[in-house]
Amino acid sequence: MGVTSSFCCTDRSGIRRQSRPLSTCYVDFHKPAEVTQQGGAQARLFRLLPVVAQQSGTGNGRRSLGSGGPEWLGKDVSSSFNEVDFYNEVLHMRRWLQQDPPLQPVPKLGQQVKEEEYETSQTPWGIIDFMVSYHGLARSCTCSWVADGRERHRVADLLVFRSPFEGLARPRMLHLELGPRSLALQARHENEVSTGILARQEGIFVDGFLSPPQSIPSEGPTLDLRGWSWGDNTQRRAKRLPLQRLHLAEALNSLLDLRAAIAEERFWPSEDSVVGNLVPGQAATSRGDIFLQKFLSAAEYSELALRAFVSELTKLIRAVEEVPVPQKWVQSSLALLVEAGVAPPRVGPIQPEIWVASRVKIQILGWSKSRLSLPEQTTADERQDHELPWKIYQHHVGRVLWESARLYFHNFCAEEWETLKVHIYEISKGNSTVLCTGTLNLCDGVSESCTLQLFRGEKAMENSMGWPSQALLTVKFLALPEPSHFAG
Repeated sequence: MGVTSSFCCTDRSGIRRQSRPLSTCYVDFHKPAEVTQQGGAQARLFRLLPVVAQQSGTGNGRRSLGSGGPEWLGKDVSSSFNEVDFYNEVLHMRRWLQQDPPLQPVPKLGQQVKEEEYETSQTPWGIIDFMVSYHGLARSCTCSWVADGRERHRVADLLVFRSPFEGLARPRMLHLELGPRSLALQARHENEVSTGILARQEGIFVDGFLSPPQSIPSEGPTLDLRGWSWGDNTQRRAKRLPLQRLHLAEALNSLLDLRAAIAEERFWPSEDSVVGNLVPGQAATSRGDIFLQKFLSAAEYSELALRAFVSELTKLIRAVEEVPVPQKWVQSSLALLVEAGVAPPRVGPIQPEIWVASRVKIQILGWSKSRLSLPEQTTADERQDHELPWKIYQHHVGRVLWESARLYFHNFCAEEWETLKVHIYEISKGNSTVLCTGTLNLCDGVSESCTLQLFRGEKAMENSMGWPSQALLTVKFLALPEPSHFAG
């Protein structure tokens, strides 16, 4: 199928900007393209393997995964045709400003990019660094995927991106939808407080979660409704329902639940994994101590990852404020990515902070209802029309930063824990109900095993025999070796 430049039918500007010629990707890929994992979005993503120069004694010129070099993803243009103009405009700007050194020569002046369109911006658009790196169209690619138990094929044009998952063994991605949710927002003569209230009403929604912790998919949303009989598409959409009920703080907390990465690393054998001449309980403790000598614990990993997210979000909000002209980005997305399959090393040639920071990424994407406004091509009426949506977008980015900083303060800035509160929930279709709670005072000294009395409100819980309901807890302080930000 072919694709031409698109435009948004809701564009109310008096003069429609002439679209640029669409760029074809300069990399040749093997066919067919295979579908890859998704974070919950409706559009399919396809893994693209580039054709490399065949050398003597090598295979068919197909580069295997994990062999190094750029990693590529393709997105069906039929499901994102409204985004083509936006990505094409950013591609030309990125090449002209040299923010992302192009793998293809910069177009000659007058062919595709005009210098005067970008000369008003004395400094590069820093926000472009946070956008997914787009490299053009791959024409007539054969794509394959499995749906409803059958393998399907079709020929499609694909938008080609450098994979945001590049360099991550098991990427975990939290997909947030932010910004105004309607193109009908008009300029209003309101103060900053009213704009903040409107931004809160617009809301930030969780639209997808790739490789979530076990607590997220533990309850199947279609289990009670026999959704398994409706097909893969229905199940895929149904998985988004519990995500959209998550508060932003809960979603960020789930993103940083990195216990699985640490637990999987413990299964790998090592020279020190066998400890002899010890009783079974002591051997397990010794193996845990040996592991912590070489790798970070889950709490240490979460602390470094959250601090890296706060740093990246701070750079993002500064880049948003430096954009020279207000934008109207409607229902765009913010993706937070972190490594969830490997434990960070405590000792080695790379410091733990650098190792974690290189595996924490922030990407902005999703431009189906957006366009890139340039200073020389934006009228005064358009600037006024874009003012309110751009303030809402800034508020939402600031909200994500504030929630991340607040989560860091509450989780990692306490000098001493005083109480431990346990909530027991009943999970049912559509909602979660607190059954009972229990509180343990940590200041009085706690034994390794203790029982916790459970209450509903101020009334003690009892079972059918009249005995008090209790929870058995095992609490132990584990000292952490250096270097570490925690005593234990």
